[in-house]
Amino acid sequence: MGYPKSNIWKHYLGTTQHKLWVAFFICGFICKLIKRAFKHDLSKYSMEESRGFFQVIGKLKDLTYGSPEYNETLAVIKPSIDKHYAKNSHHPEHHKEGISGFDLIDLIEMWADWKSAVRRHADGNIFKSIAYNKDRFKMGDVLPGILESSAKKNV
Repeated sequence: MGYPKSNIWKHYLGTTQHKLWVAFFICGFICKLIKRAFKHDLSKYSMEESRGFFQVIGKLKDLTYGSPEYNETLAVIKPSIDKHYAKNSHHPEHHKEGISGFDLIDLIEMWADWKSAVRRHADGNIFKSIAYNKDRFKMGDVLPGILESSAKKNV
């Protein structure tokens, strides 16, 4: 009612510009995620990593993630796993600072990796995996809550 017309248009123009910049940044993020989705774990096809994974792939599905038996099985192929971590930034072990060294792309890829990995185990459970990794990777309280909320929404 008593608003100057120029202020209305400044508001609409400013809001529209803001919306376009937000869309620009989100679309850039989406493009990076799509690229990561297609590049995920490509290094596992290399002979240096494959040799180790060939040895244990049949055993892992029957083991509980994080159990002593699971960890013993992975210890057998430690050289392959270490090479895998070194080449893939979505693993906390890739970074000297652990998860603190992540960017958002790494975090989303890690979450998707965990969500997919639980499907390989007969007793896999994303919520148990998050709880186990909370202490393992020193995540604090906030990040596990975000990961759990995302899993509950079945993203």
